[in-house]
Amino acid sequence: MKDIHKINLINAKEMSILRSDTFDYYTDEILLLKIGDFVKISTGKERFWVEVESIDKDKLIGRIDNDLVTINEPKYDDLIEFTKENIFQVFSE
Repeated sequence: MKDIHKINLINAKEMSILRSDTFDYYTDEILLLKIGDFVKISTGKERFWVEVESIDKDKLIGRIDNDLVTINEPKYDDLIEFTKENIFQVFSE
């Protein structure tokens, strides 16, 4: 199994309060989150999509689904650990 990257991510819930004009936090969508959904998270320099691979209460692991421009590690297809509070947007098929 690939290494799981842990990087500093923005707390979307807090950011949506501070900057509601550019950051959203979708509580209802996050409550319905399931494996296979795509979520948008951010390092503060870049927002990117991650496909959810596991959910353990508030802790999630996902696979980065797009090329990153401003950071070198992690990169496309790498696994990353994050929490539900890091999620800005949910795309569910």
